[in-house]
Amino acid sequence: MSQDARTGAALLGTTLHQVFEDRVRQAPDAVALRFGTEQMSYDLLNQRANRLAWFLRERRLPAEGLVAVSMERSPDLIVAMLAVLKAGGAYVPVEPSAPQELIRRVLEATRPFAVLTHESQRARLADAVGSPLVCLDSDAAQIARQPTGPLLTRVGPRDLACVFFTSGSSGPPKGSFIEHRNLLTALRGWLEVFGFTPADRHLQTTTFEFDVFTGDWLRALGSGGTLVLAERNFTLDRTAGVEELHALVSAERITVMETSTLLGRRLSAYLLASRAGLGDVRLLMVGAAKWYLDEHLRLQEHLGDRVRVVNTYGVAEAAIDNTYFEVSMLRGPAPDHPGRISIIGKPFPGTEITVVDAAGAAVPAGQPGEIRIGGPAVGRGYLVGGKPPPDGLPAELSVQLPVQRPASRSGADIAPRHHYTGDIGVIRQDGLLEYVGRVEDGRTLEEACQRARLEAVIREHPRVSDCVVANLARDGGAPGLAAYVVPADPDGAFDAGPVFSIADGLDAVVPLPALPRTRAGKIDLSRLPLPAPRESLSAPAGAGWAGSRKGAAGTSLKGSGPAGVYYGSGSGCLRMLITVPGCVILLIFFGLVALLWTMGH
Repeated sequence: MSQDARTGAALLGTTLHQVFEDRVRQAPDAVALRFGTEQMSYDLLNQRANRLAWFLRERRLPAEGLVAVSMERSPDLIVAMLAVLKAGGAYVPVEPSAPQELIRRVLEATRPFAVLTHESQRARLADAVGSPLVCLDSDAAQIARQPTGPLLTRVGPRDLACVFFTSGSSGPPKGSFIEHRNLLTALRGWLEVFGFTPADRHLQTTTFEFDVFTGDWLRALGSGGTLVLAERNFTLDRTAGVEELHALVSAERITVMETSTLLGRRLSAYLLASRAGLGDVRLLMVGAAKWYLDEHLRLQEHLGDRVRVVNTYGVAEAAIDNTYFEVSMLRGPAPDHPGRISIIGKPFPGTEITVVDAAGAAVPAGQPGEIRIGGPAVGRGYLVGGKPPPDGLPAELSVQLPVQRPASRSGADIAPRHHYTGDIGVIRQDGLLEYVGRVEDGRTLEEACQRARLEAVIREHPRVSDCVVANLARDGGAPGLAAYVVPADPDGAFDAGPVFSIADGLDAVVPLPALPRTRAGKIDLSRLPLPAPRESLSAPAGAGWAGSRKGAAGTSLKGSGPAGVYYGSGSGCLRMLITVPGCVILLIFFGLVALLWTMGH
């Protein structure tokens, strides 16, 4: 059966490497991979992966054995991942440019059977893990002696394919175990919605450790297209400018690309300012963080109808992409205040999305609740004690798994899996899913919705280029909400008055030169600086907020010291005074007033 004919259950009944091998048989001489001036055919890529797979088999890689892959950007990355799959193992992406502490944590948590790398990384990795190192360059002679033919393995769709570590935006990164059928569910959805063909050229720009990297190569090689692996890491390398990315898109005649929200914003600003297009690109996906509708509308209008601009939403625990939204899905004119909402649309085929309450029951349209993902895209669970959870046993409360082990490995579901994302969504009256925000730090859904509402209102103000609202009590302080804002004019004096006037319930405004972010580009709440205590600011008498003088810009992005701050005097600020000493003072004050009133009457 050709890959073009594989849809639905037929696609889910195979494995990732078998899908790739189908493409090799159909067009062995087609270009599979480009990297700078290098290029590799499907047949050559398959042979190289087969040799490395035999090498791993010779060293007795067990079924579902974890193999870490950690090397700089090169075609060897794709060879290594395919080889692990062909040998019956599951790959663990480890970005070599990551901090040593993160590398060590991932390797200690997974305890891989081996680490595939390059000689240039040997010393660093040997210090982080006790597993054997296989260097694809210095061990090339031994690997080259292996057969080029395929291995016979008993790998099935329910076997592990890889381990995705979460971005760490809401706690330490966790290893999520993903099976072949999970990723093939994603491929099925992409093929049906986006109609990839062998003529497509897919650009890969993101960091190896993130799940989107796997999505890029799977979309390309699973549809017979060409994967163009960028030599620069445009996600993390801040020296890689968007003008360089734009030039690469044009030179490589890219037709499909996905960017993080942060990179997408930078690219959009460049295109709008230079009045440039995107060459042959027909599909641009933007995801990984909240992308507002006004940004989406502006970019779509600039690029025109020839380019499908898509806002994608998904989680690593459920195979990368779970919903998608295009402007064409809107019924009628755009909503009022598009800068205050983020629409993530509808689920990809094969994925079930439900907005639920705390008891797991679906909530009515228009009511916020937690986004729950169901279906064969949901992975097996999180890493437990250095081992993957066995199929059928629960790994963590946020992932509900079948209680019995399936009798068949055919890929058919015995019982459904559901992943509770911690994200808040609303099913709109038009049936589209709106993304609200996340429930962080054990806060309630109502508090999270309030923070999201304030963020949306503040970011729409022309004097603010970016913002996040956080609870001041996250470190045990007095309750209250602070808006951390990046002024639109970084060199001018910042006036917090307009922010307080539009954001009811806000207690403090903290101007920052930039918001702290994780390696994935998401806002890192744990690194927001604590505001300077209110008592340390000398506001003039009668000032409703400390904005009659310019507060010192927050210079600490590690939470190591207080940041400059403007305090409000509205209802939100009042909450900050209701501490134990404050309550005593208020009781004494009102007691004296009552006593004097009684004596006067």
